[in-house]
Amino acid sequence: MTEPGAETAYLFRHALVRAGAYELQLPQDRAALHALAVDVLEELLDSETLDSAALELADHAHAAAQLEGKAERYLQAEARFLGRAHAHSRRRYAHGNVIGTGRRLLEHPYGVAETRSELARTVGFAHMHQGEMQDAINSFQQAAVHALSDEQRGRALMAEADIYRNMTRFTEAEKLFREALECLPEGHADHAVVLRQLATLYLMQGQVPQGEELMRQALQASLAAGDTSSAARCEANLGVVMMRTGRPAEAEQAFVRAGELAEKAGDRTTVALANENLGALLAQTGRMQDFETCFQLAMEQARQLGDRPLLASILTDRGHALTEAERFSEAETAMRDAIELHRETRNLGKLATTLGNLGVLYFRTGRKAEALRLTRESLAMHQASGDAGAECVGRLNLSDTLFEDGDFEEALRELERAALLAEQVRDPRLQGYTVCHRVMTLARRDNVAPDQAEWRRGIEFIRQSGDLAAIGRLEAELRERFPGTPDRDGQGD
Repeated sequence: MTEPGAETAYLFRHALVRAGAYELQLPQDRAALHALAVDVLEELLDSETLDSAALELADHAHAAAQLEGKAERYLQAEARFLGRAHAHSRRRYAHGNVIGTGRRLLEHPYGVAETRSELARTVGFAHMHQGEMQDAINSFQQAAVHALSDEQRGRALMAEADIYRNMTRFTEAEKLFREALECLPEGHADHAVVLRQLATLYLMQGQVPQGEELMRQALQASLAAGDTSSAARCEANLGVVMMRTGRPAEAEQAFVRAGELAEKAGDRTTVALANENLGALLAQTGRMQDFETCFQLAMEQARQLGDRPLLASILTDRGHALTEAERFSEAETAMRDAIELHRETRNLGKLATTLGNLGVLYFRTGRKAEALRLTRESLAMHQASGDAGAECVGRLNLSDTLFEDGDFEEALRELERAALLAEQVRDPRLQGYTVCHRVMTLARRDNVAPDQAEWRRGIEFIRQSGDLAAIGRLEAELRERFPGTPDRDGQGD
């Protein structure tokens, strides 16, 4: 065993001596030392240093409150420093300290009643960013209890509903969103935020026209209220709708606008979200050299924010893009990391999507049994949550696996269900896939040449979505399964 160096030994013994000397002090003498630390440091430290030391000073003030006749003075100082430490921790995205200082203030005898609801809400968001969803729900419910106005109650209800939405508890989410709307008058910035979140809820359930219209209302309401951050999030959400309904150029413009608005508002979370969505669009439209830059930037931003749910979402989209680029090893690593985070944060919708994407990767790398298992698991989760678009993708993946196993009748039944869902969510990419897969399945079942007119109809749907890489993959798949099939120029192999 190596002996410690002289300096290490000295510091260790010095710490022990200091701790021992402290313990030998009488309680009142200890309290006086803490009081001296509070008084001297508050007088000497500049504002920035005081922010950094605020939590330590709160601890000193708490101990100094044991001085006879000085309890009120130093308890008030403790509350003051805790408030300062709480604000400093929020600016640094130090979620653990946000939770610790917030809880102490909520229980403090000199905490301000008017701020308790907002304190509980910030504690809830910190729990949410750390993936502690039940603790977040409890904090948001506490915020509603402490609310002294309709506005405070509406903000608390909105935050709780947002968690239920991500957990695919849609009925509970919609109920709370509507209660929040009743608390927040039209023209209020948070009224626009609730509209946006309710629109997202509709979109998640495949109610695309209703969701898009409400999202546009939320965008106009956000701009009218001067809430640039909310407007940025609306633009990002509208971009996703456009990307999924065959308007790639408009989607790209929306993502760029979202990033610009978020930068202007100092909203780093939405900046990361805009980069994530732009990366997914660039991958979908075949710009493989550019999508990775967007994803890397988005991941770096999410890590700086300490936002684990956001990082998990980015990893899911990046894993899917890497699969399409046939970078299978990197894709599997990204998706496994995402699955772990989604389980931790209880984002069941994203978990189901990631499991389905991993099933596609397994299918493309020859692991058919694992692909089938994951596809069925994710499909059951999408059905339970009511996410029509994701369920459509799951049924398409399942039909492809059944095709490879020679179960053409069951594959066709899955494609019929998928076609209805694709039409419901108005996604031309999914509509095109259902048509093309049905062409190949019927041709293989009936041992005939693929229906070229129907195939072209399916390809045209996908062309509307801008996913040219998907067209290339489908046509390569057609030629592989049916050698001699004419290519786009009408010539055979």
